[in-house]
Amino acid sequence: MTASIMPFLDRLIAERGEQRVRIVEFGSGTGHLGILIAYLRREQTHVTLVERKEYSCRIAEDRVSSLQLDNVQVFCGDIEDFERSQEAFDL
Repeated sequence: MTASIMPFLDRLIAERGEQRVRIVEFGSGTGHLGILIAYLRREQTHVTLVERKEYSCRIAEDRVSSLQLDNVQVFCGDIEDFERSQEAFDL
């Protein structure tokens, strides 16, 4: 999955120039895909992981912390709760 999205993401990064590409992943679980993208494109992306299971959120937060990623946010709650934030995303 990651390999198939990277060419598209790289084009989006090139279009955005200096601005970080904002990515949201719904139902992110422990954050495997989103954290990998954030790690591979650390300077060019900001990734928000949305997951409703607290156990999965804690694992994702621990993974983000252990990798010292400052470009990942973990939102623990329902999509409806997250929707109220009205944040804008590119992908």
